[in-house]
Amino acid sequence: MHTILKFLFSRGIAVNKMLIIGANDSGDLLVKNISNYPHLGYKICGFIDDDGRKKGSEFCGYKIQGTYSDIPQIVQREKADGIIISHVSTSANEILRILEYCGELRVTVYMVPSLMDVISGHLKTHQIFGVPLMVLLQDHMPAWQAQIKRLMDITVSASILVLGAPLWFMVAAIIRLTSSGPAVYKQIRVGQNGKLFTMMKFRSMYSDAEKHTGPKWATENDPRITPVGRFIRKTRLDEIPQFINVLKGEMSLVGPRPERPFFVEQLKQEIPWYVRRIKMKPGITGWAQVKHKYDSTIEDVKQKVIYDLYYFENMSILLDVKILLRTFLVVFTGKGAH
Repeated sequence: MHTILKFLFSRGIAVNKMLIIGANDSGDLLVKNISNYPHLGYKICGFIDDDGRKKGSEFCGYKIQGTYSDIPQIVQREKADGIIISHVSTSANEILRILEYCGELRVTVYMVPSLMDVISGHLKTHQIFGVPLMVLLQDHMPAWQAQIKRLMDITVSASILVLGAPLWFMVAAIIRLTSSGPAVYKQIRVGQNGKLFTMMKFRSMYSDAEKHTGPKWATENDPRITPVGRFIRKTRLDEIPQFINVLKGEMSLVGPRPERPFFVEQLKQEIPWYVRRIKMKPGITGWAQVKHKYDSTIEDVKQKVIYDLYYFENMSILLDVKILLRTFLVVFTGKGAH
């Protein structure tokens, strides 16, 4: 297989198209390594440099396509598979700016690490002919585990929806009888790679609860929540319609909770690495949900992002099963709900 791939790569077939950030000495070194070894399967499709004066010119025989802010358009136009940050940046803010522009793209981001990054080994590494690269945005679950995870999503969701159908109809009827409005509440949420979808929940608040306040997080003893809503939130019954989202592939059983676009834009500005959270498919439950309470402040969200990133770096079927078992304990004890 390795020999076949080398043969295909050497003829430009099935190669990974790469953009290089940094028209500098480091970028020059990467170009030489990639160009000299076509059997590695990489093809350069241009440079990106934040010096606007260089835009449109050539470097090492390749066009400088634009600046950092042009990354989304360049990736889509060139159909790039990956981006390499060629230089060791002394500014964390510069790296975060680049990741901000890459956050909603289906693209892998590599970075030449500093010596401390290599020693600490906190991030997964890759290399291009001896040049070490840190992988900043990547799916960390092996493909075979991802397939099992999807099979679990379909099997568990279908079973819960079908076997519990009489109970779910009864919950819906009680909601309709005790307060005006629909039994199922629909809301636009941000899914994997920033794709929007309509998430469903059993309605736990009064109709038009945010008409005068605008979007806000639920708080303890929130007056917007109905008496029945307080019970279904405590028992997590309000989440049941989301198994339909799981069947449709918009969500998974386990993953970070999907957030509203309004809050995502706010959180991307306030929380470093929040864009990495968006790379994952959202879930009904997650590591953050079994470790922390409902979001009520920005500090709660920041703490949950840490748990979500831990899950991202350690995704596995075993961890998913552990989270699901702990979720059952949360449901039975009511811990963390309000």
